[in-house]
Amino acid sequence: MPKAGFELFSTLRQNIVSPRTFNKAIAPFLILLVGQVSAFTPVAYSQPVNPISQNDAKCAAQMRLLLKASEGLLYPSESDYPFTYFSFSNTSKLPKPQRFLQLIRQTGQPIEQVSFDDLFNRLTRIEPGMDEQQIKAAKRYRVLEKVFRATFRDLTVYRVGTIQVQLYITGVNACGVSGLQTISIET
Repeated sequence: MPKAGFELFSTLRQNIVSPRTFNKAIAPFLILLVGQVSAFTPVAYSQPVNPISQNDAKCAAQMRLLLKASEGLLYPSESDYPFTYFSFSNTSKLPKPQRFLQLIRQTGQPIEQVSFDDLFNRLTRIEPGMDEQQIKAAKRYRVLEKVFRATFRDLTVYRVGTIQVQLYITGVNACGVSGLQTISIET
């Protein structure tokens, strides 16, 4: 019987990503969390799940996975902020920047769309002179990047505002447009 909390990963493995993707991208995250993958065995369900509640369960599992992968990470800027989850289930493709402002109800704010790869290349880079905590954070960001790539298609980042810039790391899948949001202080 799986330990409490591991049902999320079993649901993920069974319903959200393929076993190959799970083993290639998600298993390293699990190893980082608990030091082993063997505890993450599939959970047997006694009743069939209807498609509507199954999709809701997938989306809830996606949210928990992203929050777990980002737990304890702070986005590095002049003030470090944690990540929160956001989702727009009624949107099936990446919106144009102005449409994204409408979705987050911040029309009139400056917005910039930047590359997902550029953001994570900076966050995952390990350079000489980094202390142990910075190296650990870079490795955690590598795991977060793999989780995003395994979970979404069409990845991008929206930067909204100035000085207190809201970053939306965004992707598309069956749950709509969703991802993680944080704040970057840039004076």
